[in-house]
Amino acid sequence: MSQNERLTVEDFLAVADKEGKSPLQTSIVAETDGEDELPLYQVDSFRPKSINEMEKEQIHNTLKHTKWHKGKTCEILGISRPRLDRKIRKYEIRPA
Repeated sequence: MSQNERLTVEDFLAVADKEGKSPLQTSIVAETDGEDELPLYQVDSFRPKSINEMEKEQIHNTLKHTKWHKGKTCEILGISRPRLDRKIRKYEIRPA
């Protein structure tokens, strides 16, 4: 499926059925020009998380997105640099 095609519920359910999975275990991705696959639709089963877990994930994902540029990360998250540094230490976040 390309990035410009529209995905209908019927298409999604057909993919899930074809793969022998439930819709909650199915994801559909677009092919890209030699890059990583681009998720078009994905449903994950719900897993409760604490606020701290969500905050840690958000900070880590934003740092990865900015290639660990802390200034840009602070801008995106709306926090100060000292606060970001405290949270990185608190959650023991390291570059992958």
